[in-house]
Amino acid sequence: GVKYPWQTYANVPVQDFMYGAMENTTATVYGDFYLNTARENIERAYLGTNAHELTHQWFGDYITEYSAQHHWLHESFATYYSKQFVHSIQSENAYEWTKRNEAYAAISADRNDRFSIAHSHGGSPRVYPKGSFVIDMIRYVVGDSVYKKCVTEYLKKHAYANVSNHDFQFAFMETAGVNLDWFFDEWVYRSGVPHYEIATTRQEEQVMFVVKQTHKTDELTGYFKMPLVFEVHFTDGSSSAKKQWLTGPADTVYVSAPKGKQIEYTLYDPAGNVLKTVTYSKPLKELIAQATKAAHMIDRYDALLALRDTSFEKKRETLALIFNNESYYVIKTEIVSQLAKDTAVRSIQLLKNALHDKSHSVRKSVIENADEIPTALLKDVEGLLN
Repeated sequence: GVKYPWQTYANVPVQDFMYGAMENTTATVYGDFYLNTARENIERAYLGTNAHELTHQWFGDYITEYSAQHHWLHESFATYYSKQFVHSIQSENAYEWTKRNEAYAAISADRNDRFSIAHSHGGSPRVYPKGSFVIDMIRYVVGDSVYKKCVTEYLKKHAYANVSNHDFQFAFMETAGVNLDWFFDEWVYRSGVPHYEIATTRQEEQVMFVVKQTHKTDELTGYFKMPLVFEVHFTDGSSSAKKQWLTGPADTVYVSAPKGKQIEYTLYDPAGNVLKTVTYSKPLKELIAQATKAAHMIDRYDALLALRDTSFEKKRETLALIFNNESYYVIKTEIVSQLAKDTAVRSIQLLKNALHDKSHSVRKSVIENADEIPTALLKDVEGLLN
């Protein structure tokens, strides 16, 4: 809702640039290594970087942080809107995978130190990927229309001025009457992510989910208050769902499961809207059903991850069928990684197909996961040299 605030925009390639790119008002400077051929562009595209730096014309140049404690108001938003742009021109799958990698970066950062997003030493993993995911969660909590309205008013009110974390937080109260004090306390001013341990029990006409928050709690990280969705899917194709707020060390959620309906698989936070780590053990049959039928790519992917320690004999046929039915490269590369050392004819044929896949990532994954090249694949691998 806020038009581009300047009269011109330029992209300026330079030599020996120390970063990928850098925003300046009306212009982005970027390393000339982005001036590449169509083939090079496969693995080093300027698209997402350009969208990131262009977003800074609003978040960074149109409104500008006061100091380092507010730096995420630049970089998190630029990362977030670049992600949304890629989502709009590529796919929901690409969006879900980008969010997952943001989560990985945030979780990894917490293993090294316990700074928050709003800390001046929070570092790149927090003010870029974690902050981007946090903005996604704000939108998830308040809803699309409220989010867009509040961000628009936030930009307009502080045009050509400095902003603080409080200014962004207060925009939701001032514009929509939404108090996000609890959210900013959890996700911006404190550190860590929740770890949920989940167990399910089938009762007469419902499924009981018991969810425990088992991460370390202290003055820096408390119990997280967030709304989460729980789903139960049945063999007849129907499903039940419930959205409930989790608030403390243990919560119990009941989801309808009518008598006579057989459970095929259950889901917790489908599509991965909440930043977290999870312990959730499921039987093999349920994992296979989730891997083949879940609506969101990231939920199918999570089921595949849970199959990593399953023997070739128990998963080979299922993975081969999934490989043939899936189009997104992340699913296919995970399957290749799990079957790359299997010598069965079925798996060798799958690897041969992978070497001719339209995705360069899938083709490359065969080489990356092979200890040695099977004789049956030698000609196909040699073909990659062309």
